[in-house]
Amino acid sequence: MATSSEADLVAEDTGHRLRLTLECGEREEDGAAAEDPTLPFDINQDSIREMMSEKGKTFTLPEGIPSMTDDAFSYREMLKKDVVQEGHGDIVPNGAFVFIKYSAYYEGQDEPYDSSYLRNEVRKFRLGTGAVLPGIDFAVRTMRLEEHAKFLIQPPYMYQCLTRFASGSHDSRIKIDEPALFKMELCDYIANQTAAEVAAMTRVERQNAKFSLVHKAAEEEKVSGSRSFKHGDYIKAVKRYKRAMMFMDDVHLKSDEDEEKHKDLSVLLHLNLALCYLRLDRAKLSRQEAQSALELAPQNPKALYRLGQAYMAERNYPKSRECLLKAKELRPYCKDTADALQRLELEEKQHMKEEKRFCSRIFKPEKACPISIDEEENVGARDLKQVIDENPDFAGISQEFMQLVSQQLSDFIGEKEMKELPLPPRFNDCQVAFVAQAAISLGLKVKFFKVPDSNMHKLKIVKP
Repeated sequence: MATSSEADLVAEDTGHRLRLTLECGEREEDGAAAEDPTLPFDINQDSIREMMSEKGKTFTLPEGIPSMTDDAFSYREMLKKDVVQEGHGDIVPNGAFVFIKYSAYYEGQDEPYDSSYLRNEVRKFRLGTGAVLPGIDFAVRTMRLEEHAKFLIQPPYMYQCLTRFASGSHDSRIKIDEPALFKMELCDYIANQTAAEVAAMTRVERQNAKFSLVHKAAEEEKVSGSRSFKHGDYIKAVKRYKRAMMFMDDVHLKSDEDEEKHKDLSVLLHLNLALCYLRLDRAKLSRQEAQSALELAPQNPKALYRLGQAYMAERNYPKSRECLLKAKELRPYCKDTADALQRLELEEKQHMKEEKRFCSRIFKPEKACPISIDEEENVGARDLKQVIDENPDFAGISQEFMQLVSQQLSDFIGEKEMKELPLPPRFNDCQVAFVAQAAISLGLKVKFFKVPDSNMHKLKIVKP
């Protein structure tokens, strides 16, 4: 009996939809697929290796697209490849769940007729399942992780292989009888077959799948994430851990045993993510992951320890000490917790010294920095210099307010992508003077303007 798989190609800029139906051929009694006459040869991992080892001649590409090098190879003239950027690791195995980006061109076209780059998306599918056209599937199966390559794919591997093609329903940009050039990037893949199987499922399918299957897939992704962490690739480790967490979030729990296993693995994933974010200097995200772990396991000493580390990275020393002391109560002889408490004392002392130096620079600024007045926004505004001159001693400002301003300005300077720091228009003149002087002493620019339809004035701190 012939089986088929269908896939939709959608051009998001035009809204055109093309449904492709790929006939997979007859199946014999033992489950082996019969030969499919629509394909010129049978692809498997051995033929992939053979294709990779054979060298072909240089060939001419469509006008406007750079030609490939003498290293380009071919396999029966159906698929030609040129590596633009070498990848690493092993060739992606058949059955893996892959994440690719691509652009596809026809002869004489400077613009792609299809491009995931233009849609700002990553194409995800499982190899060897008929989820994409054969030429794309076979091309990816020659690639390594983070490899960039160009493929010239002949029509028999593209739309000609389809035994059904809805008349008049396809996008006019698709040329059935012409070869296509694909510029492709293999962003990531899941090699483990269980994890790949679960990743290829829809959310509803994962909810209806056996807990043991989804749990195993999540465990495998956790192991993969830990491997990336050991190699210092924290970003990739985060991706693996979050993918495992996604598996666990979708699964349906049917017993107390399932709930316990789900909780234990979820706690580990949150803690691993918290550590990754610490390594990436993302203290807030680390704190959130540690807090999520504590919601599941309130008496988990490692979660308290990790939360203490996150608070320390945020310079919230009282909270950090509270968490670390609780962790020490639960696990008195843990060296990591003891070391963290010692480090906390040193960091807090150093921070207090910095605070004193900071305040001294505010009260006795060494030199004045220019104060910017935005003419368009400052109609009727008083001169900021006058406000500062009228409040030389910052009388009535609390130490807590000074510390808060110090922390905000410090965070602002450290945040590379942030260019300006708008402040709420509820400060009194003394507070305005303090904030302005604090910013100026740190080399920042200050804008002072009147809030429209109001008697209030507002500060905006800008990086030079």
